[in-house]
Amino acid sequence: MPWVKLDSNPLKTQMRRRIFWCSYNLDRAISVTLGRPQGITDNDIDVEFPLDIDDSNLTADGVLCEPRTNPADLSTTMSGAIHTIRLRRIWARIQGLVYPQVSGEINTIMPSLINNLRQELDEWLETSPPQLASNVEHNNAFGSREWFEGMYHHSILLLHRKGLTDTRNRPPPETFLACARSGAAICTGYRQFYLNNRLTDTWAGLHNLFLGGVTFLYCLWSSPETRANFRLDSVSNICMACNVVLSITAERWPCAAAHRNTFDMLTNATMSMLVETNTTSSEPSFPILPSSATDQFSGYFANMAEVGVSTSVEELLSNMLDPSMEWREVA
Repeated sequence: MPWVKLDSNPLKTQMRRRIFWCSYNLDRAISVTLGRPQGITDNDIDVEFPLDIDDSNLTADGVLCEPRTNPADLSTTMSGAIHTIRLRRIWARIQGLVYPQVSGEINTIMPSLINNLRQELDEWLETSPPQLASNVEHNNAFGSREWFEGMYHHSILLLHRKGLTDTRNRPPPETFLACARSGAAICTGYRQFYLNNRLTDTWAGLHNLFLGGVTFLYCLWSSPETRANFRLDSVSNICMACNVVLSITAERWPCAAAHRNTFDMLTNATMSMLVETNTTSSEPSFPILPSSATDQFSGYFANMAEVGVSTSVEELLSNMLDPSMEWREVA
């Protein structure tokens, strides 16, 4: 039955919209992270966004004030959620255009397509609402500038991941460097959140952090320009930041131990590679782990697969560890 035919009032209408977009938010987060089909396409949606208004100004009899429309205005209890939904809609376009379910001539339009989506992400970050005062008082990361920046950097990785692993159409050095910087920002950002007790353990957070760390390492292996922009001590600090959070998460959630152990293996191999390239000027190559480590890595990956492995992580690990290796068969 269409919503317009339901018995309603302003409060019920807004609550129905909130429920719908909350479900949409969860659907996009899961489908994009794991590379699954979307539950409903954006073209089939005609539900309006909920009003950007404080809960106290919403009653069954009507709205008590004008909704927030200017990004510079103070945030309401809905501002952070609405802005997050806007990002999920960009994610949906990234998934539909960059990772189509049916193959097409995507490579011919990829540069302009990527640039347009990148501009959307930049504009989204620039218009992020200020954090709600109550969230600041309760030391909650949600809706903070740092939280939106973390979501932005994760989106950059989603946008470029397909290009990073495309051996036929290698992206320019700037793409590898941008992804390395975003991956590094995710690692250091999560560490700050955890050190300041502003974030709790979540399934999505584990995936985002691990993707950030693995992407950072992948770009170091793949791009000499990226290696030239990161000092050895900086690489060590970034990797340590990621490992610290993974270790904290593993203590609270044993299923995350495989992510910590895997990242530790990749980090050790990367640090050895950087020392070797600095002393011998040789170019590194994949696979990054010796064949003797395959069985150990296979065990870690099997445990990660039980939690769920994002397609982005799987593609990066596949390239780093050689597509022919048997560890992928456990997925």
